[in-house]
Amino acid sequence: MNKHSARTVASSLLLAFLAGCGGCAEKKTEPAPAKKEAAMKAPEPKKEAPEKKAPPKKSPEEIKAIRNKVDEDGIVRRGDKLSAKEQVSVAIAFSKASEIDGQPMKITGKVTEASSNGCSFKIAEGSQAIKVAAPSCKILVPDFSEGMWATVEGKVSVKETEKDGKTERTVSLSATGLELRKM
Repeated sequence: MNKHSARTVASSLLLAFLAGCGGCAEKKTEPAPAKKEAAMKAPEPKKEAPEKKAPPKKSPEEIKAIRNKVDEDGIVRRGDKLSAKEQVSVAIAFSKASEIDGQPMKITGKVTEASSNGCSFKIAEGSQAIKVAAPSCKILVPDFSEGMWATVEGKVSVKETEKDGKTERTVSLSATGLELRKM
């Protein structure tokens, strides 16, 4: 090996050494304490939201007990407490149907028919009846509600259909609260 090639090899080794140690000739600086601690800490595991558990299912006996509950004063109350708003009869609700469509109302009438599951019923006056239902079946009326006097509050919906050349009007109410009393 000649002098020239020995210098080249030595220079190459020196350059490789300096590149590998990150410039050992330069002064090394320590990271700031906060950065050093953060770098040393293990990453925190992600916190998972607590699972929302569905309420336990009720037995048919428990549902019936809830459905048939009557307050101490003999009044059946369901849903929200009724407002102080003036109440109207089924007949007045029918006569003002176009005015009250989409409006919150408090209507009174006799319960003439109730579904077997207690989620809906009809209140009537003469030949006019209003179907009352609760959203998502949140209001259940008792098994014995037929014949009781109902005061129901909620949003009125009016639907008119043409049948045999006659316009039929259907009035329904999406209940938010109700009270039932024996007549």
